[in-house]
Order: sequence, then C-alpha cells, then structure tokens
Amino acid sequence: MSPTKVLRVLKSINCYTMTTRTFLNHQKKFLQPAIKKVWTKNRNNIVQKLKETNKHKELVLGGDGRCGSPGHCAKYGSNEVPSSVHIKKEGLVRCVQFLESENVVMKTIVTDRNTQINKWLRENQEHVNHRFDIWHLAKNLKKQLVKLSKDKQCTAIGEWIQSIRNHLYWCAVSTPDGNGEMIADKWLSLNNHIVNIHTKHGSVQEMCPWSAACSSEPQEKMAQSSKATLYAVKNSYFFYNHSVPALKLNKVVSQKAFVRDVKKMSPSQQTYGVEAYHSIVNQFAPKMYAYSYTGMYCRLYACAKTMSMRNLSMSQIHSAVGGKTRQERGCCAV
Repeated sequence: MSPTKVLRVLKSINCYTMTTRTFLNHQKKFLQPAIKKVWTKNRNNIVQKLKETNKHKELVLGGDGRCGSPGHCAKYGSNEVPSSVHIKKEGLVRCVQFLESENVVMKTIVTDRNTQINKWLRENQEHVNHRFDIWHLAKNLKKQLVKLSKDKQCTAIGEWIQSIRNHLYWCAVSTPDGNGEMIADKWLSLNNHIVNIHTKHGSVQEMCPWSAACSSEPQEKMAQSSKATLYAVKNSYFFYNHSVPALKLNKVVSQKAFVRDVKKMSPSQQTYGVEAYHSIVNQFAPKMYAYSYTGMYCRLYACAKTMSMRNLSMSQIHSAVGGKTRQERGCCAV
C-alpha cells in the first residue's frame, strides 16, 4: 500500500497525522538520501567480494528484464530508454560498463534469447561466453508445440509436450562442459526417439542412454487405420515414422534458429535468481503504479538490499531432519 493511501485511511478515521506534502518532503530530504547511502555502501561491499572471487574462479553473471507479466503492458522498467525495445540491451550495457569500471572480469553471462543482446555481446564482448537460459527456450518451444497440437491431425503431440520439454532440459544439464555440438545432437535425436529409433543419431551422439528401456524392434505397419499416429511399446507411445504429426514435429525441432540457440544453452547456471529478484521488485515497485525518477531508483535500491540480505541469511538449505542438503547459489543485485 502506498504512503498516500495509508495517510488517507488514517485521515478517514480521524487519526491525527501529517499531510501528504509533509511526508513527501520528509521522504525527499531524509528517507531517499538514507536509502541511497546504505545501498552505495552495500554495493561497494558486493563489488569487493566479486573482485576477491575473481581471483579464484570464473565469474558467471545472469540478467533479464522485468517488463513481462504481471502487467503485460508495463509502463516503466528499471532503466529509461527511448522505447521498450531497447530496455534489456541498455540495462545490460550499463551493468557491463559498471563492472568494467570496477575492474571486475566476467567470463560467462546467461541471458534470454534477446537478439539485440546477442549481437552486442558478440561484437563488443568477444571474450565473454554468452549462454542462454533453458527456461526461456522451453517456454518458446511449448508455445509452438501447443499451437501445433491444436491441429486436428496433430492432437497426439499434446501427450508429448512435457516429455519434449524435459528432453530439452536434459540435453543441456547432461552436458556439463557445454559442448554445443553435443547438446545439438542430443536435441535433434528427438526426431528419431519419437518414432522409436534410438541409435545412429549424429556425429557426436550415437545412441540414446535410455535405448535399453525402449523397444528396438521394427515398427508395426499402419494396417488397421490410415489415421493412426501412435502405437504402444512397453508402456510408451511412439509416432509412426513419416506420419503427419512426426513430420510437423520434426520441422519444429529442427528449426535452424532454434538449434543454433540450443547449442548455447547454459548447462548449470540459469537466471532463476534474477526472476526471484524481479518478484521482490514487484512488491516494492508494482508495475501498475508510476513513481518519480528518484522514487523508482530508491525502491530498486531497497529491493536490491533486501535481496542481498535474504541470500546472506539463506546460505544453506536444511532437510527435515536438520541435515545440510546443498549449498544455495547466491544472487546479489549490483
């Protein structure tokens, strides 16, 4: 709830309080400068830790914009630019320039598939290993598959959507060294897997790891009905080779632009930490409200400080019996 609404509620119940103008004056003279001072000190500490980390291991950064849902037509982002098309690129450029001014060297950066960012990093940051977040590719893929499954001839594809998305994640996660050709071969092996072929996929990926769990017997002929598209083998359902759904699914899976981006999927680091940060930003600065330039900055400062403190207090995840299960990845807004 905004301060204006709180003051209005207090006034409506005859509670003696300051006026809105007085509050805004106090906010401008005391609250906002204090927030900026605290955040500047906190950011300097974070940058110093990044420099120390840089000496021992490679620095991996993740970034994403926040002009999505909720509020599909958000009026403001976290950066000011001529149009919404330039928001993500401008935000990235400023962050990279700030880190370079602080002599922080990044080796890898994980983003979405934004074409402007891809081009800028390729031309201006050749030494940086640019990777794509898997979730963004899976989201785009699901939209295409759902649209395709609405075709009367391809309704059976709907049964495969979740498995195909899982396969996309597996392609990246099972390739920890990030070998793009191996990831692409694993992904394209899906064209064979959906028709129950699990060998001779490509030059790098020769056989499916799960081939033993599926039948390698020749496919049955479509004798009973010319409209049949699926057949069962060991509790699994596969498409008939050269059937309409298999051919259309092949086109979606083998898109050149998509396969090119699949090669750049990040095997381990993702942008879920940034998404968590954006969810907190929505609490401090909801997208449906407009704030002054300084007001927006201070709300982002307060959010970044909250996010940094939250991660410091959640360095370990504990199981139900009190044992440490895994180390929580840190996420600090700079």
